[in-house]
Amino acid sequence: IVPYFRDGFSGIEKTFYSNIKRVLPGHYYKIKEGGLLEKVKYWSVPCFGCRTKVSFFEAVSNVENLLNIAVKKRLISDAPLGIFLSGGIDSGLVTAFAAKNSINPVKTMTIGFDDAQFDERSLSRLVSKRYGTDHSEVVINSDDMIDNLHSVIKSYGEPFGDASALPSNIISKIAAKKLKVVLNGDGGDELFAGYRRQQISPIISKIESYLPFNTARKASGFMLKYLTTPKTSRTTYSFAYRVLSILAEPGNFNKMVKLGQNCLDKNELYFFLNGNIAIDYMNQNNPYHVRYKDHELEDALREWDFLHNLPGVLLTKMDIASMQHSIEARSPFLDTDLVEYALSLPLGLHLHNGKRKRILMEISSKYLPEEITFGTKKGFEIPLYQWMKFDMSEIINDTINTPNTLFFEIFEKQKIELF
Repeated sequence: IVPYFRDGFSGIEKTFYSNIKRVLPGHYYKIKEGGLLEKVKYWSVPCFGCRTKVSFFEAVSNVENLLNIAVKKRLISDAPLGIFLSGGIDSGLVTAFAAKNSINPVKTMTIGFDDAQFDERSLSRLVSKRYGTDHSEVVINSDDMIDNLHSVIKSYGEPFGDASALPSNIISKIAAKKLKVVLNGDGGDELFAGYRRQQISPIISKIESYLPFNTARKASGFMLKYLTTPKTSRTTYSFAYRVLSILAEPGNFNKMVKLGQNCLDKNELYFFLNGNIAIDYMNQNNPYHVRYKDHELEDALREWDFLHNLPGVLLTKMDIASMQHSIEARSPFLDTDLVEYALSLPLGLHLHNGKRKRILMEISSKYLPEEITFGTKKGFEIPLYQWMKFDMSEIINDTINTPNTLFFEIFEKQKIELF
């Protein structure tokens, strides 16, 4: 339960079910005589940042070539194929290379929202226009979410905390009417330092180089007492709030978890969870502590994103959303050759002076409109706060207050009622 509320999923190997485990990425199980299982590793990342003698423009050229090959290989299909196109660099580059390697116009599909803050349709249209794709759009609202909520929850087979599972499921459901294979941009942020948290980590390190550790921690903790929690992650205020909350954490490992987590932090968990579960959380040793406790913050976060969040959240989300509707989702950025090369490059080639995703931005400037290359990263977010507070409040309250709910066996009822 605790890993789910902290990270949004039960774990890379653990599940919510007793005696049932997931097969780890890069592993398989061999069934031996007597029914015994042997876990075998067949692949792992050769190294992180070990390829030091390479220039920025050499890296750009190599990545461009590897990505083009990866997309080309994944265009081979005897069934209708298309691309899930957002307004970002990753799926935009997949579309560009797909068009480059296709005789006929490629099919692209974009999901949009009524709320302009979360809507990327205008950007995806720019890519579609440049490459002459056969483009279609799906606009969803809170009613669509409510109509599909129970189906989506059931499809995951256990609690899953990424809200974008809902729109991912809906667009897969609609795409299945005319497509059987889709390409996407998953993995681009993990390989090429595309997240804001990777932009924050050097700031944290720089602040702590000027201020004694305890001073930075105490000052940040003091300021946080008087600040309200941001309701969206897309503002300058939310960025500053996050920097302060990370500075308040003791030690690099705790800072990395705070940067990488998707859900509740340890203070929120301890506040909301009932007594026994809260005590269990505080006494629980995180399995990643041994692996990352001695790493530099930036390097540890890079490994955390690729080895933890990518398989646990993003790939699980899209795999189940697509396969529920008999669609095969392919991720060119996760081509083995591209993964091994990108992760072997030093972090400085990906992230420099606060500029994220330098390599892909350089390639993007050649293939995509500047509104996308130099635009503000949005990510696949939905108007969740707005929907939960207003449109979906009735279904949430009904679910929480049903007679057989487990909700208040996990959370302290009095504390939940405060909100």
